[in-house]
Amino acid sequence: MLKITQKGFIESMSLGKIPKGVDKNNKLSSTDWPEFRSITGCLQWLSSQTRLDVASTVSLMNHGGDTTYGHLENLYKALEFLKSTSNLGVVIHPVPLNQSTVILAYSDASWANAQGSASQHGQLVMLASPNVTETICNGAVVDWKSGRSKRVCRSTQAAEAVSADSATDRLAYVSYVLGELIFGIPAHKVGHRLKQYWRPIAKACAIV
Repeated sequence: MLKITQKGFIESMSLGKIPKGVDKNNKLSSTDWPEFRSITGCLQWLSSQTRLDVASTVSLMNHGGDTTYGHLENLYKALEFLKSTSNLGVVIHPVPLNQSTVILAYSDASWANAQGSASQHGQLVMLASPNVTETICNGAVVDWKSGRSKRVCRSTQAAEAVSADSATDRLAYVSYVLGELIFGIPAHKVGHRLKQYWRPIAKACAIV
């Protein structure tokens, strides 16, 4: 088992607070935008490398010109949470890599909860042993994403469908890359020789 954390980087970051007496509903002033961009950049890097549990928070806080001090405060709270859990990260369980390896993709979406009534969606791709279809077993996380849908979704079902489409795209990419490594055939020729499964996430997930 391999555990990857960014404990040192997280602990080196300084906690911040919004200016005293400022209304949280007020839009950010030009003097505070550099701070917003700075903390957003740091949290985006962390969420893309080891802390996928804060990915949706970072994505949802940027409202462009309508970003408020309340959004900045939420980013500070996310950083505070990261500091209190700096020992957490991605745990990669040992999964056999062979012709029987199974690739799993999960997806979820929240309809019209982002800026401009956009829908937030998330995907997770894992590797597992072939007995995953019969019993609970460990999996190895290899890819994840949380972001806003670029398409206008007019219902929860539509948002879920868009997220599922993105999940299967990421699933296919992992299948091609892994297939080339295992079968020794170029990715554009190997096809989908490994078993693949997609499932929706029934309950709210940290990446969405």
